[in-house]
Amino acid sequence: FAQQDTDGDGIGNLLEYAFNLDPRADSSGHTDRLPRHQLLGGRFGIQFQRRLTATDLNYKVEYSQDLMQWRSDTETLEEVAPGADAGTNAGQASVRARANTADGSMLFLRVRVALQAPTTNLNH
Repeated sequence: FAQQDTDGDGIGNLLEYAFNLDPRADSSGHTDRLPRHQLLGGRFGIQFQRRLTATDLNYKVEYSQDLMQWRSDTETLEEVAPGADAGTNAGQASVRARANTADGSMLFLRVRVALQAPTTNLNH
């Protein structure tokens, strides 16, 4: 079900759920809620909105230089603190590259979203 696109708008159900869109309605007019690239403090970054009420989602920003191998580490990526208007943008996340790519090297960023397995409480 997560990979399906029940409303036929080209955005999978899991991504629509994760980025505060409605998987039952055409979201193609609301792509501003999907992850987008930005310059953050003079460095390349990605900004996205987390669904705060979703306790079953895991968001991970990854980077690649060739679109084949994807990695995520704090040596290369850093989360940027929300701005002063964080109260109006609850759930907003921004991640940027620690180094600039002024040497002409390529850097691609993506947000991977995965469903977390439910945890069970074994205490009786």
